[in-house]
Amino acid sequence: MYVVSTFASSLIVEPLLLEVQEENILLEDILVLPLESHLTHIPNEKVPTEKGYIDFGAIFGAICMLLGVIYGFKVTIGPILLALVGLIVGGVLGALIYHVKKKKIGKIKESCSEILIMIHCQKHQSHQIISILECYAPLSISHID
Repeated sequence: MYVVSTFASSLIVEPLLLEVQEENILLEDILVLPLESHLTHIPNEKVPTEKGYIDFGAIFGAICMLLGVIYGFKVTIGPILLALVGLIVGGVLGALIYHVKKKKIGKIKESCSEILIMIHCQKHQSHQIISILECYAPLSISHID
């Protein structure tokens, strides 16, 4: 019988293999394969469209313009000029924030690799092996008779 499982690539696999070997499973009966991911860009439906520059700029421009009108009565240049300055500064600030946020959302994921572990064992050992594997948070487990 074969027990097959996949794990995220991490150091947790080594203690798992030691624990499996303690169950009288020979090293020759364990196959560990690192799987390479060919996915270069993680698709995300929530990635904003290019229209976001205008949206973020308009939102931050309106907020800064409102603050310019409110505090313009206390400044010598007046509320109208300070509102225009707030609109320009807020629009540029909103576009910059959108640009930084867009870079973080569309980043390439570096470590997408997984590790496949295939263990050849007797039928009476399979339940114990599966319970050991489940303790180490596998991505998936299967068994073949």
